[in-house]
Amino acid sequence: MSGQPVPLEKLFKQMAETMQAEQNKFDQAVYQSVSPTQKKRILQNSYDNGMPVSQISKKTGVPESTLYTKIKTKNRK
Repeated sequence: MSGQPVPLEKLFKQMAETMQAEQNKFDQAVYQSVSPTQKKRILQNSYDNGMPVSQISKKTGVPESTLYTKIKTKNRK
C-alpha cells in the first residue's frame, strides 16, 4: 500500500461502474429467460422509446450488428 488516500470521486466512479456491470448481468439473465416473442418486443420497445442500440446491446447481451437485423429502425426526429 502506498499510504495515499484514494480520491472519493474515483471510488464513486468505480462503485458506479461495478453496479452498472452487475445490473447489466441481471438484465441479460432476465432477457435470456423470456420467450422469443417477448425478446422481440423488448428490443423493439427499447429502441422505439429512445434507448441507443449500444445500450440495448449491453443490457441484453445481443451484439449491436444483430440488433439492427432484429429491430425496425426508422429515422427518429
